[in-house]
Amino acid sequence: MYLARSYRRLFEDKFNYTVTYKAADIYFCSSRPLEKDKLKERLFAYYTQIEEYIAAHPLFLSSLSPLDFDDNAPAIIKTMLSAGKKAGIGPFSAVAGAVALYIGKELFKPKEELVIENGGDVFLATANPKRVLLQLGRASKIKQVEIVIPPRKENFGMGSSSAKIGHSLNFGSADLVTVIAKNSAYADSFATAFSNQIKNKKDLEEISAFARREEDIYGFVAVLGNSVACWGDIEIKNIK
Repeated sequence: MYLARSYRRLFEDKFNYTVTYKAADIYFCSSRPLEKDKLKERLFAYYTQIEEYIAAHPLFLSSLSPLDFDDNAPAIIKTMLSAGKKAGIGPFSAVAGAVALYIGKELFKPKEELVIENGGDVFLATANPKRVLLQLGRASKIKQVEIVIPPRKENFGMGSSSAKIGHSLNFGSADLVTVIAKNSAYADSFATAFSNQIKNKKDLEEISAFARREEDIYGFVAVLGNSVACWGDIEIKNIK
């Protein structure tokens, strides 16, 4: 089923591109022109590395728990293994964020704006605050949360997960969890892990306490029913 990605308008800059590969649908927003053929090439290259690794290591795809680090794996696989370890979850939880991260690291040049969004997991390199509208499903009591993310000196990431939206395996009850973190792979894994863990209001408190102790997390928002938990270097502008 196709989902209209209207939220992408929030990231619009001078140059915008959409590139697809199999189930992946990635949006690029940049302050300078990019070569679309090169974007397709890098997208294909990274997903091919992941597919080849899965063929040799099937548990990489299916494990719900962290796996041992593999010194011989490609760099993107090592990052996914590290992200899963950090969040206490399987490494494939970081796949969308990791692809955005590695393409972003290749494309980014200092003093330029670059946003790469891969299914709600985002690579961010920006000198300006970013307004982000977090849209929840029709069944949610809270329909949207608007936040402002301040710029950082280095690129960073945002990841989102939900027990109510999308088709990903989820064991929790959260309407939405969004994490701002050191990079988009970590943000992806942490968002998935938190979403799996949140089943009641007490879980929101425990997740908030954990986030405060984790140096790689810069902020997060979690929505469960009528409750919203928020912590870190972000500003909530509006809740509807």
